[in-house]
Amino acid sequence: MLISLRNADLLGADFTRATVINVNFQGAVLRRVKFEGAKLGGGTSLREADLRNADLEGALYLRTAQLAGADVGGAKLPKAIGEFEGLKTIAEATSNAQKLFIAMLAGCLYSWLTNRAAAEAKAN
Repeated sequence: MLISLRNADLLGADFTRATVINVNFQGAVLRRVKFEGAKLGGGTSLREADLRNADLEGALYLRTAQLAGADVGGAKLPKAIGEFEGLKTIAEATSNAQKLFIAMLAGCLYSWLTNRAAAEAKAN
């Protein structure tokens, strides 16, 4: 059975050592909520929730997929999530894409200047 707390305002609630299974917190306001030692298993979803400054550091069974789209600014996250390797891959890909974009702009500028010079030489 799924318990829906979708879009609920639970600002500052304390779920310390609670068993939170099959609860839908999607879009809920969970700012400054404490999940120390809480079991967040089963079908529990924190998707798109406002978890700013929440304490999830000691939460058990928490997976990154449960936090999809959530605002975790200032939140204390478990080490396994805080050190998410996918973030490093995204940072590298972004850096490489930026270099490629600049190279393409330089190539376009060079082509434009070459065509412009050729057109001027032909006109004279």
